Amino acid sequence: MDKLSALLRIRLASRASYRIDLLIGFLADVAMSGLGLILIFALFNHIDSIAGWDRGACLWLWGMAECSSGLAQCLFTGVMVANRSYLINGGLDRLLLRPIHPLFQLLTERLSGVGLSNALIGVTMMILGHLEHPVTLLGVLWLPLLILGGMALMGGLLISMSALGFIAHHTGTFSGLLLQAVSFSRYPLTIFPTPLRWALLPVGLLAYLPVGALLGHDSLAGWHLAQPLIGFGVLGISILWWNRLSRGYTSTGH
Repeated sequence: MDKLSALLRIRLASRASYRIDLLIGFLADVAMSGLGLILIFALFNHIDSIAGWDRGACLWLWGMAECSSGLAQCLFTGVMVANRSYLINGGLDRLLLRPIHPLFQLLTERLSGVGLSNALIGVTMMILGHLEHPVTLLGVLWLPLLILGGMALMGGLLISMSALGFIAHHTGTFSGLLLQAVSFSRYPLTIFPTPLRWALLPVGLLAYLPVGALLGHDSLAGWHLAQPLIGFGVLGISILWWNRLSRGYTSTGH
């Protein structure tokens, strides 16, 4: 554990050494992420609701999706680029020589602050959503667990997609497809055709299902209780899956 904490401190210190770069990048990302907030207010100037979700509810939905996916982007960027940078090019050899789990090293080498802007905008959206469409005090207290559950779910899915690289030797195609699918989590799933709705159910757990439960949608009752368990369960299973498939790794010899 001491080795793990020391490695994490070193990685964080190296990321913080270029403070001006971090600040400029953060501000640029905040501006880009803020476009979603502008879009919602512009859209609801012309309509009252989307599939029964008013502006306050959609702010909750988009905000939680942004917050969970933003935090996942901070912590799991390493697995998004693992296949291209580590598996195909032989970079994993270097990690295997160290006395720390290679997956942990892979994650900490690519810690990113990019997703923090998404998370910040997400929190802002949820605050605005609460002003228009308030939830109970218990619901507010439950929010951190839902955000962490969504982050764990997305991280687990990314690790699973990355683990397929030990079999398929892809350059990150599956992870890219997952990131594209996550963009659908900002919208009510009921606006999509039924077959697509079922296909998007995993990303619906990021925000649509738990937010709907918090806001009192009877058809989604209970999902806010199940989502954290599912999210952390998926993360745990994905780590086991990565460990198992990594045994088949063959060095490129570089």
